[in-house]
Amino acid sequence: MLRHRCLCFLLGLSFILSAQAAEEITVPIYDQERAPLSMKIDGVPRGIYTDLFREILIMADLQPTLVPIPPMRRRVGFETQLYEISCCANPAWR
Repeated sequence: MLRHRCLCFLLGLSFILSAQAAEEITVPIYDQERAPLSMKIDGVPRGIYTDLFREILIMADLQPTLVPIPPMRRRVGFETQLYEISCCANPAWR
């Protein structure tokens, strides 16, 4: 159920972001490894969430910059509009 919601959220997000003219976007990701959701392989952020974010944003003609951020700082940054997008920043999405 959670996977389905996350996938629907990310797919819907791809349509919203495709209308924006921005070329670069900063995406806060997990700062701790949570395999298979988020991890580093050879120093590069990888995993289900990071790969999905990266691919959807690239399809929307955006260049994502994935930045490891602690959970509370990620949530506050999303709520204060420091980041346009953040996975699971809203407790209702979990």
